[in-house]
Amino acid sequence: MEIPKSWQKVCEEIITSPGKVLILGRGNVGKTFFTTYLANQGYKAKLKTGVLDMDIGQSNIGPPTTMGIGILEKEVEGLYEIAPKEVYFVGAISPSHPFAQKNILFGFKKLMSKKLDLDLFIIESISYLRDKNFMSLLLSLEMEVISPKYVVILLKPTDIPTNQNNEEYLSEKEMEGGGKIFTISAPKGIKSKSPNKRKKFRVESWLRYFKNGKRYLIDKRWDIWEGEMTQLNVSCGLVDKEGDYFACGVLYGSNKDYYYLFAPNLEKEVKKIVLGKKEIEKEVIEFCKMVNIKEEKLPVLF
Repeated sequence: MEIPKSWQKVCEEIITSPGKVLILGRGNVGKTFFTTYLANQGYKAKLKTGVLDMDIGQSNIGPPTTMGIGILEKEVEGLYEIAPKEVYFVGAISPSHPFAQKNILFGFKKLMSKKLDLDLFIIESISYLRDKNFMSLLLSLEMEVISPKYVVILLKPTDIPTNQNNEEYLSEKEMEGGGKIFTISAPKGIKSKSPNKRKKFRVESWLRYFKNGKRYLIDKRWDIWEGEMTQLNVSCGLVDKEGDYFACGVLYGSNKDYYYLFAPNLEKEVKKIVLGKKEIEKEVIEFCKMVNIKEEKLPVLF
């Protein structure tokens, strides 16, 4: 897809004087596409470039149900190529769920507190929701915690004034206290994802995350759970001794003595397991069951 001239101009200005960038917009306006383009420009300019992906349903950095931070180590075709350095387990795939909203707000502050020493830090926010109270609260928190040097707002072409060229539309506004707000248009050709495509993306995201993963046994006598165990086939967040999420997994079965967990190769002991709220796609569960790997006991810190 050809990059609009307005996008090129905005990115050139940001790269010339980098800092923290907040990306806002509705769904299907190209926020992830713009974030990827800007991140690549930062990497090519030899800036230490990081991205916080807040899209818990269609997460690129980390698996679904999480927000993740990744740091570019190469130019990428998509954000999904960036390995997660930090993750925060939200436990749901829709930010409209009150449970998810609480975790998004807390997790955002937690992730932004990490010391990453980035030259260019791009925060791709969640798509606008009909819940105006939550969106107003989230935006206020983002502006306070991030103190962005730049805010980039992407509009749908139908929201651009009729006398303006969509591809070249660019509005600039100075922020109080410094910084700049850019408003640009989504490029032509951006299409909304169907429910089937969204499901396919989630499955692919889990399978990418589980590459070289392992099957673990969790003794049912261990008191390490947060949340009520009402069903299996759910996602879960793994917490270390510092109280931070360091990995995610899927509970995919049990016998009379153990629960079965599929997760990445764990290099830390688990102090607590936080349960998610929604059943995982059956394709992911089948993958966890079919992988020919011998189970081992989960490394647990008591």
